[in-house]
Amino acid sequence: AEEVAPPEALRGLITSRRLDWVRVATVSVVAPDEDVAREIVLCVKEDRRPIEDVAGEAGLSVESVDLWLEDVEEALRDALIGAQSGDVVGPLAWKEGHLVPTVGDKRVPSDDDADVRARAEHALLARTVEREVANRVTWHGTL
Repeated sequence: AEEVAPPEALRGLITSRRLDWVRVATVSVVAPDEDVAREIVLCVKEDRRPIEDVAGEAGLSVESVDLWLEDVEEALRDALIGAQSGDVVGPLAWKEGHLVPTVGDKRVPSDDDADVRARAEHALLARTVEREVANRVTWHGTL
Protein backbone atom coordinates (compact mmCIF):
# COMPACT_ATOMS: atom_id res chain seq x y z
CA ALA A 1 0.00 0.00 0.00
CA GLU A 2 2.86 2.39 0.78
CA GLU A 3 4.29 1.87 -2.72
CA VAL A 4 1.08 2.35 -4.70
CA ALA A 5 -0.65 4.78 -2.32
CA PRO A 6 1.89 7.37 -1.20
CA PRO A 7 0.48 10.57 0.33
CA GLU A 8 0.75 12.59 -2.90
CA ALA A 9 -1.12 9.89 -4.87
CA LEU A 10 -3.83 9.77 -2.19
CA ARG A 11 -4.25 13.55 -2.28
CA GLY A 12 -4.42 13.53 -6.07
CA LEU A 13 -7.06 10.80 -6.18
CA ILE A 14 -9.12 12.44 -3.43
CA THR A 15 -9.05 15.71 -5.37
CA SER A 16 -10.10 13.98 -8.59
CA ARG A 17 -12.98 12.14 -6.86
CA ARG A 18 -14.14 15.19 -4.90
CA LEU A 19 -17.78 14.99 -5.99
CA ASP A 20 -18.07 11.20 -5.92
CA TRP A 21 -16.76 10.96 -2.38
CA VAL A 22 -19.00 13.56 -0.80
CA ARG A 23 -20.76 11.97 2.18
CA VAL A 24 -24.28 12.97 3.06
CA ALA A 25 -26.01 12.13 6.33
CA THR A 26 -29.67 11.48 5.61
CA VAL A 27 -32.82 10.68 7.51
CA SER A 28 -35.29 9.11 5.10
CA VAL A 29 -38.73 7.60 4.96
CA VAL A 30 -40.20 5.39 2.26
CA ALA A 31 -43.89 6.03 1.73
CA PRO A 32 -46.12 3.41 0.11
CA ASP A 33 -47.60 5.83 -2.41
CA GLU A 34 -46.76 9.19 -3.95
CA ASP A 35 -49.57 11.14 -2.25
CA VAL A 36 -48.35 10.16 1.21
CA ALA A 37 -44.79 11.01 0.20
CA ARG A 38 -45.84 14.45 -1.07
CA GLU A 39 -47.72 15.13 2.17
CA ILE A 40 -44.59 14.22 4.15
CA VAL A 41 -42.53 16.61 2.04
CA LEU A 42 -45.04 19.42 2.61
CA CYS A 43 -45.18 18.85 6.36
CA VAL A 44 -41.40 18.92 6.63
CA LYS A 45 -40.86 21.87 4.25
CA GLU A 46 -43.81 24.11 5.00
CA ASP A 47 -44.61 23.26 8.61
CA ARG A 48 -40.95 22.76 9.51
CA ARG A 49 -41.75 19.56 11.37
CA PRO A 50 -39.12 16.86 11.94
CA ILE A 51 -39.41 14.03 9.46
CA GLU A 52 -39.39 11.55 12.35
CA ASP A 53 -42.61 13.06 13.75
CA VAL A 54 -44.36 13.21 10.38
CA ALA A 55 -43.38 9.66 9.51
CA GLY A 56 -44.51 8.42 12.93
CA GLU A 57 -47.94 9.99 12.46
CA ALA A 58 -48.20 8.25 9.09
CA GLY A 59 -47.26 4.93 10.68
CA LEU A 60 -43.93 4.81 8.85
CA SER A 61 -40.41 4.42 10.15
CA VAL A 62 -37.35 6.48 9.30
CA GLU A 63 -33.83 5.36 8.57
CA SER A 64 -30.66 7.35 9.25
CA VAL A 65 -27.87 6.59 6.80
CA ASP A 66 -24.57 8.17 5.77
CA LEU A 67 -24.28 7.91 1.98
CA TRP A 68 -21.32 8.27 -0.37
CA LEU A 69 -22.60 9.95 -3.53
CA GLU A 70 -20.82 7.44 -5.78
CA ASP A 71 -22.66 4.56 -4.12
CA VAL A 72 -26.25 5.74 -4.56
CA GLU A 73 -28.62 5.41 -7.50
CA GLU A 74 -28.50 8.20 -10.05
CA ALA A 75 -31.86 9.80 -9.18
CA LEU A 76 -30.95 10.05 -5.49
CA ARG A 77 -27.44 11.25 -6.30
CA ASP A 78 -28.79 14.02 -8.53
CA ALA A 79 -31.22 15.11 -5.82
CA LEU A 80 -28.56 15.15 -3.09
CA ILE A 81 -25.83 16.96 -5.06
CA GLY A 82 -27.56 20.33 -4.92
CA ALA A 83 -29.25 19.88 -1.57
CA GLN A 84 -28.10 21.79 1.49
CA SER A 85 -28.11 20.68 5.10
CA GLY A 86 -31.69 20.76 6.36
CA ASP A 87 -33.26 20.33 2.92
CA VAL A 88 -35.91 17.73 2.18
CA VAL A 89 -35.80 16.28 -1.32
CA GLY A 90 -38.20 14.15 -3.25
CA PRO A 91 -40.33 12.28 -3.33
CA LEU A 92 -38.28 9.96 -5.51
CA ALA A 93 -39.62 6.75 -7.04
CA TRP A 94 -37.96 4.01 -5.04
CA LYS A 95 -37.93 0.22 -4.92
CA GLU A 96 -40.63 -0.15 -2.28
CA GLY A 97 -42.50 3.09 -2.88
CA HIS A 98 -41.47 6.74 -2.76
CA LEU A 99 -38.37 7.96 -0.92
CA VAL A 100 -38.31 11.22 1.01
CA PRO A 101 -34.81 11.97 2.35
CA THR A 102 -33.80 14.92 4.50
CA VAL A 103 -30.22 16.09 4.32
CA GLY A 104 -28.11 16.40 7.42
CA ASP A 105 -24.39 16.97 7.38
CA LYS A 106 -22.66 17.09 3.98
CA ARG A 107 -18.92 16.43 4.05
CA VAL A 108 -16.54 17.00 1.19
CA PRO A 109 -13.67 14.52 1.03
CA SER A 110 -10.45 15.41 2.78
CA ASP A 111 -7.19 13.53 3.17
CA ASP A 112 -7.53 14.22 6.92
CA ASP A 113 -10.56 11.88 7.02
CA ALA A 114 -9.60 8.25 7.74
CA ASP A 115 -12.61 6.86 5.84
CA VAL A 116 -11.75 8.91 2.75
CA ARG A 117 -8.08 7.88 2.95
CA ALA A 118 -9.12 4.21 3.23
CA ARG A 119 -11.38 4.57 0.19
CA ALA A 120 -8.55 6.21 -1.77
CA GLU A 121 -6.05 3.52 -0.74
CA HIS A 122 -8.48 0.80 -1.79
CA ALA A 123 -9.06 2.49 -5.16
CA LEU A 124 -5.33 2.87 -5.81
CA LEU A 125 -4.66 -0.76 -4.85
CA ALA A 126 -7.50 -1.98 -7.08
CA ARG A 127 -6.18 0.09 -9.97
CA THR A 128 -2.70 -1.40 -9.49
CA VAL A 129 -4.04 -4.95 -9.37
CA GLU A 130 -6.09 -4.38 -12.54
CA ARG A 131 -3.04 -2.99 -14.33
CA GLU A 132 -0.85 -5.92 -13.21
CA VAL A 133 -3.45 -8.48 -14.26
CA ALA A 134 -3.78 -6.82 -17.67
CA ASN A 135 0.02 -6.79 -18.11
CA ARG A 136 0.77 -10.29 -16.82
CA VAL A 137 -2.17 -12.59 -17.44
CA THR A 138 -2.60 -14.22 -20.80
CA TRP A 139 -6.10 -15.53 -21.38
CA HIS A 140 -6.37 -18.58 -23.57
CA GLY A 141 -9.42 -20.01 -25.30
CA THR A 142 -11.86 -22.15 -23.39
CA LEU A 143 -10.64 -25.54 -22.34
